[in-house]
Amino acid sequence: MALYKPGEGVWNARDNAGKEVSSRHCFDYIMTGLALESDLTPTMKTEMTGFVERELLTKTWMRAMSLKDPAAAHSDRPDHGPMGSYDGWPPLTIDVMCRFGTFDKAVKFLRAVER
Repeated sequence: MALYKPGEGVWNARDNAGKEVSSRHCFDYIMTGLALESDLTPTMKTEMTGFVERELLTKTWMRAMSLKDPAAAHSDRPDHGPMGSYDGWPPLTIDVMCRFGTFDKAVKFLRAVER
């Protein structure tokens, strides 16, 4: 829990040298939401979903990695980076949105990506 970045809705990771680096990726939202749902505060859940809305969702799809992620400039993956996402990430993201109680946002996103 100490790696959470309050106000941003993202988590830090530690590199090999022990330096904390922000990880702005849907995988962190999904896995944290699934594994730690009952340990997260309502504020954390709101901030995390806000991060997804601001930095990952597009008009008709989503990016797996935020353009603000430190690794984004070096990513060339259309399925797992800032250019787009694997088609499994949207339903898992929607699942976590529902777990966090933001059904309206989940339905809006589902309707945007259904085609």
